[in-house]
Amino acid sequence: MNLKLFTNLTDLLLLTGLFSFCAIGCNKESNERIVIVKVSPQLLIGGPRHPAEVPRDSIYPGSPHIVYYMDLLVEKTSEIIRISLRNMEGVELQGIKGFTYEEGFEYRLKILVSKIINPPADGYLVKYTLLEVLSKVKVEIFE
Repeated sequence: MNLKLFTNLTDLLLLTGLFSFCAIGCNKESNERIVIVKVSPQLLIGGPRHPAEVPRDSIYPGSPHIVYYMDLLVEKTSEIIRISLRNMEGVELQGIKGFTYEEGFEYRLKILVSKIINPPADGYLVKYTLLEVLSKVKVEIFE
């Protein structure tokens, strides 16, 4: 029995094109993903992140360099997303577009995480957009 894998040049080109298309399509990384996250009921306090570096000794209670962060735990993973919410003066920073955070509530949110293509050198690499508030539960905060 004589098997011919490629009967002519056309078959070879067609097969090569098919493999190339699959390889390119399979390696393409998506710039967006939808995740369900649990939002902590209390904000975290810290200093600014790069590139707005400040000396560690300039971060103290009442310091203008303090930034409030919101922790998001991505469901079914161990991934934690930390989003800078606002600074000491109340200036809004990154946050989640369409979402207003209230301390003392534990939220479950469905959000869209989008990579910013060609972000500014001193800006954020990712943006977050609220798709749906799945739950909002009042919890007691211990200080």
